[in-house]
Amino acid sequence: GGVGGFTDLVVTTHASGYRLNFTIPVAWTQSGLFNVTVGGAVKLVVYRQPAGAVGYMPSSLLTQPIVHITDAGGNVVPGAVMMVTATLFSTNGTAAPLVAQPTLSGTIVVAAVGGVVT
Repeated sequence: GGVGGFTDLVVTTHASGYRLNFTIPVAWTQSGLFNVTVGGAVKLVVYRQPAGAVGYMPSSLLTQPIVHITDAGGNVVPGAVMMVTATLFSTNGTAAPLVAQPTLSGTIVVAAVGGVVT
């Protein structure tokens, strides 16, 4: 008796300097400090979707995309400084090839800063 164990506590936000408080009706105690850190980079997430271009071609996208490099939990990995390459995939909704093959130009390889590519 007198021993309690926890098996499924979860912290949902990464930060430094957490403590856990434990209480019973007549007493309380506190854990030591601990940190919850971001995991390693495992996926890319399109944070801001690109929006189409209008006018004469070639034409810049009206809204330029923003990509986040995240860990498995969806947290941006601030230390991620990888090069990210944009490529163009096109479909016209049919199996037939496009009349004119589209190309993507501009700066197509960008370094992530703090896990964010703008």
